[in-house]
Amino acid sequence: MAKFKCIELGCDNYNKEITHSTVKWVYCKERKELVTSPPIVCNSCGSEMVYIEEKKDYSSIAIGKFASMDDSGKKQMLLDRAKNHAKGRQREEKETRKKEAIKNYFKNE
Repeated sequence: MAKFKCIELGCDNYNKEITHSTVKWVYCKERKELVTSPPIVCNSCGSEMVYIEEKKDYSSIAIGKFASMDDSGKKQMLLDRAKNHAKGRQREEKETRKKEAIKNYFKNE
């Protein structure tokens, strides 16, 4: 999804973000940049709208983190993953046993 805004001062949609779900981009040799084809125009004033570039944060992506770790780091990561998985399974089993006990208690009365 691409976001655009109108930069015409007297326009009703001035600086309002408008999202377009399908946009076709082509390379313009004169401007030496990607532009929309056909151009996105404002509904109010009819001027061409400007594309808003979103800043993306890639700091949380860890490509190859496991492969680049030493053996002790790999061991610790796998142990932590196994513990988290076991905690979830233990919680599920505990809830299941609790429901079964309640069901059996009221069944025997």
